[in-house]
Amino acid sequence: MGAQKKLQDTKSSLKTKIINIKKDAAYAKEILSTKGNIFLKTDSLAILVRKKGDTRTFYEVLSKITAEGYDLKSQESLTDLLPGSPHLATIYILQNKKYVNV
Repeated sequence: MGAQKKLQDTKSSLKTKIINIKKDAAYAKEILSTKGNIFLKTDSLAILVRKKGDTRTFYEVLSKITAEGYDLKSQESLTDLLPGSPHLATIYILQNKKYVNV
């Protein structure tokens, strides 16, 4: 019974990983289909997307966002989920300084 339980746990774990990969792929697709450079903007948070060939307009949007009081907190590369795949875009996460606890 021990081997059967381990096999079931492995199947369950693999199924969970596949479900998470599908969710990540759907979210990446949503990010890449964003018109313009702003993926999400709230009072406290802004998420910007810089795609290949869109650098000039990205920096213009970034300049406006930072003038509104947003500060860069993090950035990450968005790549295809296959190993060795090319870089598709960069995501920038900014937080409004009003909402930072000192």
